[in-house]
Amino acid sequence: MLMHRQVLLLYVLLMIALYFLQGFLGFGLWPIYLISIAYILLLTYASFNFQFNFYTKAYHKGTTDDKVVALTFDDGPDQSVTPQILDILKSRNVKATFFLIGNKIPGAEKLVKRIDSEGHIIGNHSYIHKTLLTFIPSFMVRKDLNKTTAIVEKIIGKRTDFFRPPFGVTTPAIGWALSIMKIKTIGWNIRTFDTYYNEEEIILQRIKDGLVPGSIILLHDILPIYKTLLPKILDLLEKRSYKVIPLDQLINCDPYIEV
Repeated sequence: MLMHRQVLLLYVLLMIALYFLQGFLGFGLWPIYLISIAYILLLTYASFNFQFNFYTKAYHKGTTDDKVVALTFDDGPDQSVTPQILDILKSRNVKATFFLIGNKIPGAEKLVKRIDSEGHIIGNHSYIHKTLLTFIPSFMVRKDLNKTTAIVEKIIGKRTDFFRPPFGVTTPAIGWALSIMKIKTIGWNIRTFDTYYNEEEIILQRIKDGLVPGSIILLHDILPIYKTLLPKILDLLEKRSYKVIPLDQLINCDPYIEV
């Protein structure tokens, strides 16, 4: 959010200066148009690349030289796939983080309790998880996120402090909302695009290509492919001498707010 404010201030000052100078120097309004177009393009690029940390600071990987990584799953809970993933994680003694969509939780309360009771972290992935979230004002963003937080808190008795923006898109409104709420934004440095490719070899190769100490790996617990793919991912990490640790340990941040 700080970077966005600085750029906005610079843009406003430039617009004011150019507006008054163009009358004296006679260069017309074309520099104002060009800078405005460049500013809009910058805002658009930053919205779709939140690793840029333009609207809000996010944790995209751990600061470590140790060969450790964190597994994160988005878009659950899924009544069919999530239990299978939990079974695999339990059998391998691995802890992960699940960013849940609020409107999927009603009817899946026992599953949410299981995620928590087995030592996994629960994060907020919005309530509606639609592109609409990127166009609504800040107070509505806060209302959406608080709705999911309240649902999770009612089930597990803890208030999550981790949020991952749907589609990895951020905006001035989202950045401002997160700044007011003071919750931590979690990104990734390995985006598997598993919902797009849905092919084991491609997903495994993307993990291989991006694997570095401190990696945060983005997966989705809505894909049946993980019944066979997740063990292969864990085998790959083990073969390369990487250990999976909880996300809060990787980024050294408490995942829950004391209430």
